[in-house]
Amino acid sequence: MGIIFRLYQASKDVEELEILLKEMKESCQDNSSSQVMLVHLWVVVTVLGVLYYTWRFFRTRLLKSLTHTSTSDTVVSGELVPATTDDAGSSTPLSNPNTLPNPITIPKPITIPKPITIPKPTIPNPTGYGVFVANVPTLCRYRTVNQLLKKSGGLIKFIMPRRRRGHRRYGFAIFKNKDYERRALMLNGHVLTGPRGETPQKMVVEPAYKQVLIDDAKPKVKPPVQNAQQHGKPQILGNKKCVLKHYNTKGYWVV
Repeated sequence: MGIIFRLYQASKDVEELEILLKEMKESCQDNSSSQVMLVHLWVVVTVLGVLYYTWRFFRTRLLKSLTHTSTSDTVVSGELVPATTDDAGSSTPLSNPNTLPNPITIPKPITIPKPITIPKPTIPNPTGYGVFVANVPTLCRYRTVNQLLKKSGGLIKFIMPRRRRGHRRYGFAIFKNKDYERRALMLNGHVLTGPRGETPQKMVVEPAYKQVLIDDAKPKVKPPVQNAQQHGKPQILGNKKCVLKHYNTKGYWVV
C-alpha cells in the first residue's frame, strides 16, 4: 500500500518518480544477491553430505574385508595351524599336544507338532424352535439381521443370510413354532434339522441367491393363529407390523 501511495504522489512530479524507480531497482538487486547466497550454501551442504556418506560406505567395506578370517585355518593356543586333509577328504589340524578335543554337540529332541483338531460345526438346535425356510427381505425389510433379531420379541431365534443380490438379501430363519418341525436348513453343505432331529425325505437346493425348496414343506393343515402371531398378538417391528401368515405353494414361509 505504501508503494502505491508513493507512486500516486510521484505521478505529479517527474523527479520524485525517478527517485522511486531507482530505490525499487536497488532493492531488487539486494534480493537477487541474497538468493544467490542461499543457492551457494545449498550446493556446499549437498556436496559435503555426498562426500560424508561415500566415506562411510567405503569405510564399512574396508572394515568387513579386514575382519574377515579364512575358514581353512584353525587357531590353537593363539597360533594359526594350517589344516590338512586325509585320504577320506576330511580336514583335520596338525598334531599338537595343546589341541583340545571338539565338544560333543547333543542334538535337540525333535518336537512333533500336535495334530490340529478341527471343531465340529455346532448345529443351532434350540428347544421349541423349528427351522423354516424364509426370505429375509420380507421380514419388514430391516437393513441388518441384528436389528431384526432384537425387535422380533423372541419370535425369530436365528437368521442366516446367504448372499446379496442387488438390493435384496436372501437367507433363512428359525421361527418359534412347535407344530411344524420337519423343516431343514442348508448351511455350507450341512443339513440342519429341527428340534427333534427330523430331516425331510427329499431336498432340492437351487442356486445360492434362491431359497431352499423342500418337497414336503407345504403343510396339509393350516397352522393355528396363535403360532403365527405368538399368542394372537402381532409383532411390532419398529413402525411396521410383522405377522407370520402361512406357507405358499412353493414351500416358502410368507410374512
